[in-house]
Amino acid sequence: MEIKRPPGTEGLNFVITTQALTVDENWSPRPGTLQIGDVIKRTISQRASAVPGMALAPTPNNAPAGVRVYPTVSDISDRTERGTFLGQRTDVVTYLIQKPGTHVMPALVYYWWNPVTEALETVKLASVPFEVPATTDESLSESGSAAKIPWLLPLIIGAIIALFIWQRGWIISGYKHFKAAIESPQRVAQRRLLQACRTSDAPTAYTAWCNLQHLDKPAALEQPATSTTFEVQSAIAELERYLYGAHHHRVWNGSILAGALSASWSQQPKGQRNPPSSKLPPLNP
Repeated sequence: MEIKRPPGTEGLNFVITTQALTVDENWSPRPGTLQIGDVIKRTISQRASAVPGMALAPTPNNAPAGVRVYPTVSDISDRTERGTFLGQRTDVVTYLIQKPGTHVMPALVYYWWNPVTEALETVKLASVPFEVPATTDESLSESGSAAKIPWLLPLIIGAIIALFIWQRGWIISGYKHFKAAIESPQRVAQRRLLQACRTSDAPTAYTAWCNLQHLDKPAALEQPATSTTFEVQSAIAELERYLYGAHHHRVWNGSILAGALSASWSQQPKGQRNPPSSKLPPLNP
């Protein structure tokens, strides 16, 4: 089997091959002038021929500052219509307005390779701007804070500088240890796995799980580097049945696996999050 990458897709993280891709977008309500505390929903539906719904691109959950995002579980389905296999994916993202100002929802671009025309085609959802006016209480609060800044700001800056000079050795050392802890390969792999579970992206979650199991694992050992509980094993088995079973559920809920993983990791002592593996063979095999 020879696998080729379509030309022009080298810089793309996600691309599918299909003769037709349709993307529809719906806002409820349509963004315009909103108030703090308003909630709007964005529904994006994708349909592609000869491609299963689980292979379609997930909707990004990014938003401008001042807007909180609440993604939901994707609705994935496949059907045959007049002899044509169709895959469909629907994502609903809820946005909560938290701060005033001019907010712009970024544009989204979906790519696919057309094997008939041998061309890279795109569908673009335009960016959506909306205004959120400031309330009277916030305006008064901002004006009152502005009056305090001329004398308070230099005092705060001076105190920070003096603290840094006094404890610079301890601060620099602590920062290096903190950075090494949060950016270790194990922690990065765990964050990627939890993010995929929270967005219910089954293929990405299973890939992240396999990478985590083989991370820093000596080739001669059979045990993974990360211990698992019964709940984690059950959730992984359910994920495998969904991906590779003959009759899987229509929707996979990644929150179950995310909860099991978080509970399993929290039960491990801090010094044993990445337990060292022994290279010695069993004493009594």
